[in-house]
Formats: sequence, C-alpha cells, structure tokens
Amino acid sequence: MTLVSCTKSDVNDESGTDAIVGTWFLVEVNGTDITSLDCINNSFIESDAVTITFFIQNEDDNGECETLANSTGEFTFENNVYSIDGESFDFDISGNTLSWDIDSETNFEFRK
Repeated sequence: MTLVSCTKSDVNDESGTDAIVGTWFLVEVNGTDITSLDCINNSFIESDAVTITFFIQNEDDNGECETLANSTGEFTFENNVYSIDGESFDFDISGNTLSWDIDSETNFEFRK
C-alpha cells in the first residue's frame, strides 16, 4: 500500500511532544462515521515519537476482515512533513483529531 503526499503537524502544547504521539482510532472515511462498521472500526495509527504503526482493515466481499495495511517503521519529521522510508504523509493534526488525505478522493479521520 503506497500512500504519498505532503503534510503539516504541530507540537502538543501541553507535553511538548510531537502531536502524533499516541493511538489514533479511525472514526470517519470521507466524512462518514464508520465506528459501527465491522472490521474497519478496528483500524488505527499509533506512534511513540520514533516509530509509527499503521493497521487498516476493511470488510471483504465475503464479510471477512481483510487487512489492508499492517506495518511499522521509523519516521522523520522535518519542515512540517512526516516521512517514512522516503514517502511523505498528509497528516493534519488538530487537538485529538488526525486527518489523513490518502489521495484527492479519500480522507481518513482518526481520534485519540
């Protein structure tokens, strides 16, 4: 799964840590609440300020959970851009909401 774009972020004013630190649960896809949907509601992003984990699931045509992404890697944050293995990610973090523009037609919204 290749997801490329640019990004912006901020620092958590209360702790002084990078705003992405923590566990973020997927709650919306393209503005639609998915919290009651099987499989996809298990999806999350998690970061400890050194690595970031993506775990994204969806329900396949047979009603089974299909894992679309399950990877962990070290990230860099320079010039307001998160990069993992040379790929940049379009994250917009505001408070407890992380918005991720996957491409021009797909947006995921996560909450801590």
